[in-house]
Amino acid sequence: DTPVGDQRDVRVLDGAELGELFEAASERYRLALQLKALTGLRSAELRGLVWEDLDLAAPSLTVRFQADDDGGRVEPKTASARRAVPLVDELVPMLKAHKLASAYSGDEDFVFAGDDGDAMTYAGLASAFQYAAKKAGLGPDPTLTLHSLRHGFGSALIAGGCDLVYVSRRMGHAKVSITLDIYAHAFDARETEAARAASGALSGAFGAALHA
Repeated sequence: DTPVGDQRDVRVLDGAELGELFEAASERYRLALQLKALTGLRSAELRGLVWEDLDLAAPSLTVRFQADDDGGRVEPKTASARRAVPLVDELVPMLKAHKLASAYSGDEDFVFAGDDGDAMTYAGLASAFQYAAKKAGLGPDPTLTLHSLRHGFGSALIAGGCDLVYVSRRMGHAKVSITLDIYAHAFDARETEAARAASGALSGAFGAALHA
């Protein structure tokens, strides 16, 4: 679900907007959208999760495979895509409830399965996102797509002070240069804010001397 073109044009939702999106989402797809937003998984990685990939005691998940177009699983294209991803504590009871309610709860069953037990389709997930965005009054907006959830996660890591290498690993990029190409503007914005804060602190500290 990587968009074509300048990724600065990918719209990122803030916390309030994400809340509105999740509230508007259909129950069938809500948790999948929440998990994508809070882990930054690619859609194929999200759809390819099976229950044994989740460790709800840690809590974390491990990306080992991704969904294919036939509803099964294939290995990721790069070794760096295989990674452990921490889960926020709030997701744990939601995932436990989802497993209890699911007809497919065995270790090798898909976490987000269709009615036939195959992996949830990308078309269904993308449509659910657009439905929720429209219902929440967030669109129409061509820059707001399912990929916005992954892109927003990466942007949030950067805004939170994470370094380039860490962000690259969390996103599962094959090379750090890919991360920099995608998120250069986010790193630039963070450094600009840091420079402004530093300038303000220096101005305050040496204000008397500057005006002497």
